Amino acid sequence: PALLLPEGPSPNFGELTKKYAGDLASITMLRELVRVKAIEKQQDGRYRAIKRHYMLAELEPDAVVRSGSVLQDLGTTINHNLSPEAVRSRFEGRASNPNIHPEHVDEFREFLEQQAQDLLERTDRWLSEHEAAPDESGDSRKIRMGIGIYQIQDKED
Repeated sequence: PALLLPEGPSPNFGELTKKYAGDLASITMLRELVRVKAIEKQQDGRYRAIKRHYMLAELEPDAVVRSGSVLQDLGTTINHNLSPEAVRSRFEGRASNPNIHPEHVDEFREFLEQQAQDLLERTDRWLSEHEAAPDESGDSRKIRMGIGIYQIQDKED
């Protein structure tokens, strides 16, 4: 059956999205269903269900592990900074502005990729220069240190 979006006879797609996906915008749900090929757009502009169930697309295991590691690192820093026992907080900062015109999305991405990559490379050099020498005595005081940088963007491109 075809779906009319977001209006149409009840229950329409907008109502169903609100009922089953909470605050998720119906257009976001629509895009995801198209992306995973659960529905397809017809020539008349309506959508036809292809699958009776929705399943997340299969994720790359390495991407999941990396994402989990990023979240763990950020969470550990936040947890440390909120701890009353913390003698000194760890750096955690961000730069954002809610008033950027969408025409600058690609320009910002290019700026960020260049500047962030430069910072990451300088940081990597610093970390390498301060790496502990292999110690045959079994000194286990080595710690992992580094930084993480990520783009903040509330709306899709």
